[in-house]
Amino acid sequence: MHALGALAAEVAADTAPFALALTEAGTFGPPSTPRVLWCGLAEPAAPSGGALAALHAALGARLSASGFATEARPFRAHVTLARGGAAGFNPAAMATAWHKVCAMPPSSASQPEAPPLAHPSWIVDSCTLFLTHLGQRPSYEPISNYPLGLK
Repeated sequence: MHALGALAAEVAADTAPFALALTEAGTFGPPSTPRVLWCGLAEPAAPSGGALAALHAALGARLSASGFATEARPFRAHVTLARGGAAGFNPAAMATAWHKVCAMPPSSASQPEAPPLAHPSWIVDSCTLFLTHLGQRPSYEPISNYPLGLK
């Protein structure tokens, strides 16, 4: 864990703070039984790529060069909102729940399109290394926090 933390600290120090905003909601897993409900993240000033993608790529390259296995699936910046797979948890129910959370009525043929949501944004000035405990709740344990932009 120490070697992993040292790599994360180096990459964080090389990365300047940047803004992130919440975007669309989505699910991971089959549409009929999704495993994860998430909210996407994007950089308001960088519609494609940007500092978060660069941070991810730099950390992945250093981890791989140090012998760590990296994720093969494409990177999708997100915040996990819920984990599950219960019946009734489907994309339509997820969209309705997301609109309720945002206090916006879902659009439909009988209802006009809701106005665009002013997505909350914030400045990312650190990154946190988490240990995942599979099959346990809570499943994420923060190990260490690394400030961005120290170099």
